[in-house]
Formats: sequence, C-alpha cells, structure tokens
Amino acid sequence: DPYSQPFGQTHDFPSSMVWYGRTLTERDKYDEAEFLFRELWEDRNFPKENYDELATAEAYLFIKQKQYDKAIAPLAKAIELSNSKKQRARLSFILAQLQERGGQLEQAYASYEKVLRNSPKYEMEFNARLRQTSVGWANGKNNSESSLKTYERMLNDDKNLEYRDQIYYSMAA
Repeated sequence: DPYSQPFGQTHDFPSSMVWYGRTLTERDKYDEAEFLFRELWEDRNFPKENYDELATAEAYLFIKQKQYDKAIAPLAKAIELSNSKKQRARLSFILAQLQERGGQLEQAYASYEKVLRNSPKYEMEFNARLRQTSVGWANGKNNSESSLKTYERMLNDDKNLEYRDQIYYSMAA
C-alpha cells in the first residue's frame, strides 16, 4: 500500500489529491476534476476513511456544474460514509434541497427527517422543519390541516420570534 506510514498512520497524499480536485473544480476545470475523482475511486489503495471526503468533493463538482441530478448519488454516499453527525446533517439538508428541486418530494421529506435525527444547530433544524412541512404537504404526506397546525406551533414557540416572516411565507405558499 503506497499510502501507508509507520505506526498505522495514513499518508496525507490522498487528502491532498481530493483538495486538488476541489481546486480544479473552483478553477472551472471540470473534466480534469471528474477524471481525478474517477481515478481516486478506482484506486484500490485509496484509504476508505477518505471516501466521505471524496464523495463530498465529487458532489460539489456536479453542483458547481448545475448537474443537480448527478450530484445526488455521491452526496448520498457521503452521508452514508460520514462519521460526524454535524456533517451528516449538513449534507442531508443539501441532499433534500436537491431532491426537492428535482421533484423527488418523498425522498426530500425523508432527507429532511435525516437532518432532524442528526440533531443539527437550531437554525438548520428550523429550516428543515419548515421545508419538511412544505414538502410533506406537496407530496401528500401531510394534509393542509396538519401542516397549518405545525406552522402554528412554530409561530407560538418563542425561539422562532425572529423567523415568523419565514413561517408566514411558508403558510401562504
């Protein structure tokens, strides 16, 4: 294994290659970045603990190119491979937004649920609940009565005073 170091340490090379791919993405060299990521996935010696980083970078490449449907698979893989609850919540929120944008409302509802299960910071939790209620109503999981009750509960919560405009906007939409 060319990436091995003494005492079970992993070489920094794999992580630096992922960051090189991110740099290529930022410099709009999409073909080169895609080729690099494909090579890294096929490298049998690439450390498994870097797969979540690689999948996240690949998803970002597709998002940057506005190929949102292609970004869903690597993003789902990154969520599955991530060990951090904070990172899983963040990536699940992005995944839900992409699914919602692509009309996959049931999957978006489930992804917003994943966000909530990973106990994110309050602002992300609030936005996930708001979007989940809206998506749930759109795909038939919630009826309008239960959605309005959820919105009213959110309005009555003191933590949401500064977010009332967003709640009213979602109610009207």
